Amino acid sequence: MTLPRSVLTFQRCGYRFGLPVSVVEHVVARPSASALPGAPSCVVGAVNLHGEAVAVVDPAETFGRTDPAPRIEQRLIIALTPKRRLALVADKVEGVIDARAARATEATALAPGIERWQGLIGDAEGLIYVYDAEGLLNPAEEMALAELLGQAAA
Repeated sequence: MTLPRSVLTFQRCGYRFGLPVSVVEHVVARPSASALPGAPSCVVGAVNLHGEAVAVVDPAETFGRTDPAPRIEQRLIIALTPKRRLALVADKVEGVIDARAARATEATALAPGIERWQGLIGDAEGLIYVYDAEGLLNPAEEMALAELLGQAAA
């Protein structure tokens, strides 16, 4: 899988992440999320986005770190993945970078079959973990979330 050219970079719990700009719809102030009991551990709740229930994903949970209490300076990055719209928690949105101009390594070069990541980008500030838009949630998380959101909509 090839790294995207343009990547929106953001910080969460001391880590830096990236999303392909092509899946980013917009960035909003973080509202309080409603609880979503039974959701995968990376899903910290759901928000109402123009009448649609959107799951809020905490990317730092991937590394076992999380801070569930929303803070006024946090943002939600609204991303449209091939399966659903998701909101990712960001402590700080950094901006857009050209991945091809940075030191980048595709995920398949790191480990075969790696999930969630398209690759890593290194810059003067450190590493950026670039999400694969199709792998933000693994298949089990996706199935559990689909069931929960389906129940909430009924």
